[in-house]
Amino acid sequence: MIKKYLIALVLAISLSLAKAQTINSEKSIVNFELSNMGFNTVKGTFKGMTGEIVFDVNDLKMASFKVCVDANTVFTENEKRDIHLKKEDFFNTSKFPAICFVSNSISKSKEVFVVKGVLEMHGITMGVEIPFTYKNKVFKGKLLINRLDYKVGEGTGTFMVGNEVEIEIICAIK
Repeated sequence: MIKKYLIALVLAISLSLAKAQTINSEKSIVNFELSNMGFNTVKGTFKGMTGEIVFDVNDLKMASFKVCVDANTVFTENEKRDIHLKKEDFFNTSKFPAICFVSNSISKSKEVFVVKGVLEMHGITMGVEIPFTYKNKVFKGKLLINRLDYKVGEGTGTFMVGNEVEIEIICAIK
């Protein structure tokens, strides 16, 4: 009886691994933008996306995302700002080197998919929903977060750095 369960478990793991798709880190990126001093917009990126995606449009119940980006890759075209963003008062990349998302469920709504899951950043995990499209092995999603919910740049006034951050995720798979 135990032998049957072990064989079934190994088979189930093998089947789920067979569907796993690898992220193409070179073609994947996270773009972000937020207001700066009330009238400027700061745009930036994160690279170094890694993880595992299981996705079949015909079997969304088995679909899953486990994706991280390297917080040390933050890039805003301003070297001083990028160095500051890696420090304790913002991303604290020495303590929290990755920003990760793990899905709980994926559904389809008209022309878009919606993934629900948890986003972990700066040591804080919160539930989020990301509407996304999928075409030619590329996932594209957008979401809006409040940086203060994740204690990112808490000591910075909202005039200097806006609270709401628009995030665009482009994730290509091999």
